[in-house]
Amino acid sequence: MNELAKQLVVNAGKVDRYQNKQHLADMTSHYLNGVMIGVSLCFFVSPGDQRGEWIVFLLATMGFATCIWLSCRWQRQINALADEGAMLMEKMVERMKANNATETEN
Repeated sequence: MNELAKQLVVNAGKVDRYQNKQHLADMTSHYLNGVMIGVSLCFFVSPGDQRGEWIVFLLATMGFATCIWLSCRWQRQINALADEGAMLMEKMVERMKANNATETEN
């Protein structure tokens, strides 16, 4: 039983780390989305050569897409860890029921 409890604590720690990473990726993607919007507005306002603005726009787009991809990846990890945690809880409940059954028999 102690082993299952330790596994649950480790599992919860992993979920917390992945949630922190996912939150950081989400916030970064919002920031990059703002950069993309700002640069695209500059396309309409400023006439002339816009090569530098295109480069910033493309970099922000790639960063935004990477953040979204990482966020989705970490969400899949969180879901897998949640499933594992649910299985560990079920095992723990079964062991507790088995222990209670043997104690009542004695």
